[in-house]
Formats: sequence, C-alpha cells, structure tokens
Amino acid sequence: MFMDFPHFGIYAKARGDINNQLSQRSINCFRMWGSSIERFYILCFMAPIMMEYFAWINCFFIPEDPCDVLFFDPSTEMLKEEAISKIIAGLKLSDDIPLVDLHKITYGDLVDRLSANLV
Repeated sequence: MFMDFPHFGIYAKARGDINNQLSQRSINCFRMWGSSIERFYILCFMAPIMMEYFAWINCFFIPEDPCDVLFFDPSTEMLKEEAISKIIAGLKLSDDIPLVDLHKITYGDLVDRLSANLV
C-alpha cells in the first residue's frame, strides 16, 4: 500500500541505504576532490543546501557519485529544482549552464561544470 510513498516503502529504504553509505565515509573523502580552490568553494557552498533539501546525514559525497543519488527526491515537491535554483543564485552563475542531464553525470562532473562558470 505505501510502497511508492517517499517516506515509506522502497523510497525510504533507498534513502536509508544512501545515508548508511554516507555514514561509513569520513572527512577523508574530501581528499578525492584534489586541491582546486574553486572545487572546494562549490563543495562548501553546496553541502548545506544538499543536506537541507535532501536530508542527507553528512556531505561526504565523492566525485564518482551519480548526481541522481545526490539529488534523490521521490516526492512531488520538486526539491531538485529548488536546490539547483538556490545553488545557481547563490553562486551567482548564469541560468544557461546546462543542467538538464544531471541523471547522466557524476557529482564531480557537476562541480567541474559549475566551477568553470564561476566569475
């Protein structure tokens, strides 16, 4: 009955599995991002937004994580679109950055795409 609801069933299990994976990671994950100041600026800006909008227990995502995981939202609240809008506005980026393919790229690809457009 509740199988397809965001807070019950398979979606709740998927969110729990992702949070479980994140709980096993440590701050050492940030070493995987290299030494680019632009990358760290974007990571530091995005982390609290992602934790707020998607209720992740921490921000220890790695470059190879698919954006589909990072922006996981089975609800009808359009949280992904709100979060992206907040990120674009907060970083003062142009609205014409191609972000329609988030389901195909990794978090590292997204961070690199955003950092290439920093002013």
